[in-house]
Parts: sequence; structure tokens; C-alpha cells
Amino acid sequence: MCGILVLKANHLTREIKRKFQYALEDLKNRGPDELRIFQNKNLLAGFTRLSINDIKTASQPFKSLCGKYIIVFNGEIVNYKTLASSLRQKDIKMKYGHEAEVIINLYIKHKENCVDSLRGFFAFVIIENKTNNIFAAVDRFGIKPLYYYENKRENLFIITSDYSTLM
Repeated sequence: MCGILVLKANHLTREIKRKFQYALEDLKNRGPDELRIFQNKNLLAGFTRLSINDIKTASQPFKSLCGKYIIVFNGEIVNYKTLASSLRQKDIKMKYGHEAEVIINLYIKHKENCVDSLRGFFAFVIIENKTNNIFAAVDRFGIKPLYYYENKRENLFIITSDYSTLM
């Protein structure tokens, strides 16, 4: 099932980091096998993992080989092996070829049109490291939803896979 939590703010105060950690811990029921956090200047990306595929190599948040992008992904891409093979035939380097790595490479190549190639049920968030630009997507039927909260006055933006973390 997995849990996704991404928070973007002008300044990551100690209080914001504490609340983020608490909310991510709350998502462990969705992904009890692993909890990891990525942080840069004004962004936190957290992931709780339920290990099903690529148990040893698919930890998240996952960073692209070029280091420019981070992804957190929940779901199953049934055609990811075919997509990985196709990307490799186009000389796109991949270390593992797991679902998150395939999606991030499709995004690098096709930007938001990457979702057109994906077959399955999914929710993911891709963050551009340098700018903290965020691209988020869900499958066509919303089987794996994402919820968001934005407070422009406080310049706070949150994306999560479980709306209870927004309470």
C-alpha cells in the first residue's frame, strides 16, 4: 500500500519537521517495512514502504541517476519491465529498472506525458531537486489517490496519500 508525504515551505522550522515526522509515522500502517525521508532546503519528502517488488533495491524516496529528480511512488505498473527494456534500447541508463526508476526516467524523457505510457494503478510525486518544482500524478481511475493542502499565506504545500495526515 505505501505512504507518501511531501511538504514544501519557505522555511523548514523545527516545529514543521517535528509535525512532518509525526505525520509520516502515522502512515506506517500503510507501509510498515521501511520509512525514509529526503530533505533539502525547503522541502521534505517521506515514504513508508510495503515491500512487494524489488525488495532490496527499490527504497524510496528514490533519486534519479543524474541526481536532479526525486520520486515517491505507490502502486503497481504492470508494464514496467517492457518500459524499462524500451528505455534501455534508447540508451537511457538505469541502475535497477524497478518501477520508480522507470517512471522517473519516463518523466525525464517525456515530462508530464510520462503517464500516457503507464499501465496499472499508481500515485507518484516527482520533485526537481534544484527548483523544488513538483509534478504529481495518479492513475486514470484514482485507485491510488493523492490529497493536497495549500496555504498561500503561509506558503505551505502538502501532498499525501492519506488525507488523515492533513488533519
